[in-house]
Formats: sequence, structure tokens, C-alpha cells
Amino acid sequence: MTPREQRQQNKAWRNRYHRSKQSKSKNITHVEEINSLSSPNSQCGVSNSPALANSTSPTFSSQNTTPKMSLSRQKITSLTIKAKQTQTLTQEIAKLQVKLKAFERRNQALVKRLQRSTPKKPPQNPSTPRSKTRMLLKNMEVRKENSTVRETLEFHFAVIDQIRTYKKHFFNMVKQFGFYKELKENLTEHDALIHIDFSENYFCKWDSEIQSAHYGASKKQLSLHTGFYQIGTGDVHSFCGISDSLQHDPIAIWAYLFPMLEKIRVDFPRVKTLHFFSDGPTAQYRQKINFFLFSNIVCDMGFSNCIWNFFEAGHGKGIPDSIGATIKRAADRAVKYGTNICSAEDFVRIGSKSTPSVHLYEINEDKMDEIKNTFPFEGLKKFQQ
Repeated sequence: MTPREQRQQNKAWRNRYHRSKQSKSKNITHVEEINSLSSPNSQCGVSNSPALANSTSPTFSSQNTTPKMSLSRQKITSLTIKAKQTQTLTQEIAKLQVKLKAFERRNQALVKRLQRSTPKKPPQNPSTPRSKTRMLLKNMEVRKENSTVRETLEFHFAVIDQIRTYKKHFFNMVKQFGFYKELKENLTEHDALIHIDFSENYFCKWDSEIQSAHYGASKKQLSLHTGFYQIGTGDVHSFCGISDSLQHDPIAIWAYLFPMLEKIRVDFPRVKTLHFFSDGPTAQYRQKINFFLFSNIVCDMGFSNCIWNFFEAGHGKGIPDSIGATIKRAADRAVKYGTNICSAEDFVRIGSKSTPSVHLYEINEDKMDEIKNTFPFEGLKKFQQ
């Protein structure tokens, strides 16, 4: 027997004991009432006292006591019925008391819920600026119907515009990833897929640093431009350009891309079409200067077709980010073993040994100046001839 069943059985036994005890007490009370009614000194019986015997009232013999005995039986029956009615009413009163307690508990719960739902009262001291402002707004006469309708309509139109924007964003994202996957699977020997992205700048580190070097002024940083290219259905070739310059504009982008395009043209002379993939920040890839350099440099290098694809905002992460993380982790590991990385040259030298699968190369600021010199002259409005 489980503890719960045992408790239920004990409770049933206690209830049975109380009911039997109540029934015994009622039976004893009933018997006492009957005895009192049937006693010889009661008013319903025959009086044998001398005073009554000598009174002027007529005396009854033993033969005439039958009506009085029947009368006492009727009273006993009526008292029994009244006792039963009293017991029934007592039980109903007990049931009503139980229901009343249940209603009181329900009422208390509803009162607490109402107290929690009502707003808090303003502070008693209305001297603070916020309290004064709240009281002023509260006492202003405002037509709540008009404001409510206007706010509802504004929220409705805002949600509709956001849903339209999200639908377009989601559609472009799904189609782009589908096209990206299909293009990688169906590349030919005349096609090259290039995926590029800027990694976070790397902070130069030393094996032994004093406290001021670690917590002091800002350290020197290096720019990392990572990516990979794939020719046909062959292997993936990873690369990373490192520079001491912190430029991330189109001039720096093509300074990083120029050595890799030269390498592709030498190693894979059959490639005629380039498919570029990148994210779309307007300060780096998606701007007119990048389009100008894209349309000139690629054609000058001998490629016939070039396409640039921009991923949707927030969906440009890919293999280039993992390449940058791998290179920086290898550089940190080399620093722990007693190597100092103070410049882009040190980073390329150490990274080429620790990650031979990634082609590392250094870009100087002179190369960026060469790219900048390909621009047409500036200040056209100031020239007269």
C-alpha cells in the first residue's frame, strides 16, 4: 500500500469513528427525552400526589389512562421528526459554510490579481521634475479616441513595411545561397569563383611585455584581407593579404586582389570569367570607386567576363572568416612559444610556416599608391582647358 492510499484509509476510519460517535450521542439524547416524557411525574401521566387526589377535579381510574398514553406517543413522534429535521438543517449549514469559505478564498485571489494589474500610484512627493511632468500629462485634456486610432494605424503601416522589407530580404538570401551552391557545383575550367572579406585587424604582440605595454596605449594593428578561389570543380585555394596600412577602401581592396589575380592568370591561363562574392558595405565593396577599378583592372589583366555578387546584409559570413580565424590563432600560438609579431612582414613569415595551406603575402602602401594613380584627375570643375 502506498503512503497516499494509507492516508486515505486512515482518513476514512476517522470519519467513520466520528459518525458512529455522533449517532451514539443522538441515540442517548433521544432515549432521555422518551424517559422524561414517560415518567410518572410528568404532566402527561396520572398524578398520585395527595394534593391532586383531594382536589375537586375528577379522578381517572386505570381504565381511563389510554388517551393520555396515546398523546405522549404523538409528542415522541413529533420530537423525533423535529430531531431529524434539525440534523438535516445542521448538515446543510455545514455545506453552506464550506461553500462560503471557498467563495472567500476565490474573492481574495481576485482582489490580489486586481491589485497586481492596476498601475502603481504616483509618488507622494510631487516636487521632482519627473513627478511634475507626469501630473501635468495626467491632467491634460486629450482626446484618447483620436490618439489611439492614429497610433494603431501608424503601428499597422510600420509592421506592413517591415514585413515587405523582410520578405524581399528573405527571398534574396534564399536565392543567393541557392545560386552560390549551384555555381560552385557547375564551374568549368574557364570559370573562377572568388569569395573575399576583410577580417578583423590583428594586434601586434610580443612574447615578453611589461604591464604598460599590455594595458597602456593602443597597440599597432595589421589589416587582413582573406578569401579563397576555386577553378572548375577542383580544390579550394585560400589566401590572405596582410598590410601595415589600415585602409579598407576600394584602393586597398584592389591592392590586395591584384597579386591573386596575377597568380590565377599565370597558374590557370584558361580562366576567362571571374565570379566575385562579398558582403555589401558601402564603405568597401558596394560603391562607385570599386566599380570603376573593377571595370578597368580586370579587363586590363586579360579576363573577358567579370561578375560581382553581393550577399544580403547579415549573411556574408563564410570561408574567408574561418581562414582569418585560423591564421590569427596560429600567430597567437607562435607568440606563446617565444616569437614576436611586430609588423606585417613578421606575420607573413610566421604564418607561412604554421599554415602552409594558406597563401600569405604582404601589401605595402606603395602598391596602394599605384592603384590610386590610375584614377582620372580630380577637380574637373576648376579646369578651363
